[in-house]
Amino acid sequence: MIEQTFHTPLPLTLEVSIPSGDIDVDTGNGEETNVTVDGDERMLEHVEVRHDGNRVSVTLRDKSKLSSRSRSARSSSATAGSASKRGYRTAPA
Repeated sequence: MIEQTFHTPLPLTLEVSIPSGDIDVDTGNGEETNVTVDGDERMLEHVEVRHDGNRVSVTLRDKSKLSSRSRSARSSSATAGSASKRGYRTAPA
């Protein structure tokens, strides 16, 4: 499992690009973004989680299935993509 926390005091753009799997985005108050990526250990070696200014991205360069969860401020925006186009959910805090 990959777990990372970033200080994100400004509105954030979250980009998740995975071939298949579940994507959960949970928004709330605060100045931190928590990213959790779960899946097969061999697959996790191909996952890149990056924070650059007001952007956090989660990218998988493999065709394995994974689950990605993120919690960020309500004022954030999210872009998520998977080959199956299933499993993208947002949940207000």
